[in-house]
Formats: sequence, structure tokens, C-alpha cells
Amino acid sequence: MCFFSIITVSYILASLTYCGSFYLHEFGHVIFSFSPKFEFSNYVSCSPLPIFSIPQQTIPAIKTALTPFGGTILIIGLALIFVWLTRKKLDRSRWLIPLIFGYHEFIGNFLCGTDNLKGGTLDFCINNPFINFLKIKLWIVPLILWLIFAYWISGFFKKQIEVIRKIN
Repeated sequence: MCFFSIITVSYILASLTYCGSFYLHEFGHVIFSFSPKFEFSNYVSCSPLPIFSIPQQTIPAIKTALTPFGGTILIIGLALIFVWLTRKKLDRSRWLIPLIFGYHEFIGNFLCGTDNLKGGTLDFCINNPFINFLKIKLWIVPLILWLIFAYWISGFFKKQIEVIRKIN
């Protein structure tokens, strides 16, 4: 498999993972509201794959004390399950997945989003240059995922890459 194919496949996998995490996050709110009825009130374009729309706000029929934190709990929980399931197959880089999603959830949803006790952006996020810098860096999440997937996929095709290097 050529280098371009590895990059393309890993970009698609990383983008789908990133965009799909928004659906999982919103369903976390539904799960922790313990309500079978809900509505996605707002959709936006997912930046790495603009052909996909992702939900930004979930309105469950019933809200519990855990509802605001449900998305974050589900995403971090799934990332930790991923680490546990891959414990024998992948090296220590697998720990980057919960760290990346944890950073994204904490800054983007808890501190500067609506997934907190206030139900809105916390005051110190507003017009704070440091927090704005961190929020801008949230767009780095798909890039980091992309690089991780490229690393893993390249491991699958390591022999082919070594043959190409010997030829060159």
C-alpha cells in the first residue's frame, strides 16, 4: 500500500471517528437522562468532512442531574474501553485516544460549552485569550487522530513499506 493510500485511509478513519464522536456525545446525554424521547435541536457541518452534519444540542424529554455530563461520561468511558480492548494489540500510543477525547470534552464541552452545572459557557471562557487559544487548538483533535491512524495503518503494511525502502 502506497504512502498516499495510508494517508487517505487514515484521514477518512480519523474524520469519521471525530464526527461520530459528536453523535455518541449527544446520545450520552440521552442515556444519562434516562428518557427514551429526545430531539437534536441543532446540526452543524463537521469540519474535517463537511458532507456530514453533526448534532450540537440534545433536548431530552426528562433531565436528571447526570444529563449535562452524560456526553462526556460516555465518550471518556468508550475511550477507556478502547484502551482496555486493545491492551495486547497496541503499544502505549493507545492511551492518546482517551487523552485526546478527554481534552476535547473538558475544554470544548464542560468549560466552554453547555455541559456543566451552569448550562452555558463559564464566565472565565468569555474573552479569555488563553481559553480561546485552547479552543482553537480543539481543531487539532482530528489531525492528531489522523496521525495515530496513519501510524497504526502503516504498522499493518510495514513489510510493504520496507520493500519500497530497499528498492529506493
